Amino acid sequence: MKSYELCEFDSQLTAYSSRLKAYSSRLKAYSSRLKAYSSRLKAYSSRLKAYSSRLKAYSSRLKAYSSRLKAYSSRLKAYSSRLKAYSSRLKAYSSRLKAYSSRLKAYSSRLKAYSSRLKAYSSRLKAYSSRLKAYRSRLKAYSSRLKAYSSRLKAYSSRLKAYSSRLKAYSSRLKAYSSRLKFYSSWLKAYSSITEYTCSFLPKFSIHIETKYEDNKGSNDNIFDSEPKGEEEIEVCLVDIAYDEIPERYYKESEDLRYFKSEKTDRGVLQEGWIDNQEPIMCSYKLVTVKFEVWGLQTRVEQFVHKVIRDVLLLGHRQAFAWVDEWIEMTMDEVREYERATQEATNRKIGPFPPSISITETPLASVARNGPSSAPSTPLSTEPPEYLSVPKDRPRKKSAPETLTLPDPNRRDSGFRLASIFSWGSTPSPQPE
Repeated sequence: MKSYELCEFDSQLTAYSSRLKAYSSRLKAYSSRLKAYSSRLKAYSSRLKAYSSRLKAYSSRLKAYSSRLKAYSSRLKAYSSRLKAYSSRLKAYSSRLKAYSSRLKAYSSRLKAYSSRLKAYSSRLKAYSSRLKAYRSRLKAYSSRLKAYSSRLKAYSSRLKAYSSRLKAYSSRLKAYSSRLKFYSSWLKAYSSITEYTCSFLPKFSIHIETKYEDNKGSNDNIFDSEPKGEEEIEVCLVDIAYDEIPERYYKESEDLRYFKSEKTDRGVLQEGWIDNQEPIMCSYKLVTVKFEVWGLQTRVEQFVHKVIRDVLLLGHRQAFAWVDEWIEMTMDEVREYERATQEATNRKIGPFPPSISITETPLASVARNGPSSAPSTPLSTEPPEYLSVPKDRPRKKSAPETLTLPDPNRRDSGFRLASIFSWGSTPSPQPE
């Protein structure tokens, strides 16, 4: 049993040794392969390290490229918005270009028409140039005539100097005659009067004033029953004695009706809009007609006289209201005495000529005095004479001039001062000789 088992073990051992040899040979082959594989692995590891370093470089590059890509995307968005704006502008420019092209066509058609006109104008210019040559020839002839006229003008200028010296003498004589100014007035009747001013050395000069009084606020537009004839013009002028402006040289604070209050009658102060609110009230209507039929001076003199008369009436009525405390208690005899004294003072002032102001009064029946309570107590008479009728044979003009050179009213030989007509109650001031 033991020998058999030993033999069997030897056979197995040989088999195992053969196998072991085969395994060792294989192991050698595997070790040689493993060495080759290790060498290859080392090469692969070195390659992998190179690849990893490259990969890191590529990753850093990729990050840079991604940041650049973001910047490029933002720029692309901005460029796209700009492109849209440019496209809209391009559309507008295209529409404008179409409009400009249409205008250009119109301008081209106009240019053709202008060119045709220019040709016509050039032909006319040629004709005008020929006419100009003829006019030049005529101008030479006129220049020769002008020289002859200039020589004549020198002769006339010498004559004019001689006439100017004579004119000074005539003007001095005219000043002497100006002191003979005469006034003819007045015709009075109930609640109305007619006054006419004339001048002895100017028979074509006259001032005609017709006055009527009514208890209203100026609402009667045809109180004189006068209709304009032909080109005659009637200018209606409302005079507010409280708020209309007067010349500065006549202004007095005591006569300013905006601040005046009567002590005896308790009348005033006249406030803004007093014409509509005052009761009772009286309106003085005046129809003023001026005639100065002298060629070359008629319009300006008449307009200036109208302006002066308006200022005189405004000042006189202001003074009549402001001096109410002085005349409210006067009787009719005192009024007549005051008129006579004023007439004598006026005659002494204008010179040793006989008085030319006459007042005629004829009392009528008491029935004729039934008028408004506020009307002035004036003498009454019958119908006015014919020479005091209102002259209406020539139209009047308006728009008075602002200034007009007239003789100095403060000198004795300058005639009557119109501004003193309504200066009731004032003592005449001495005038320089």
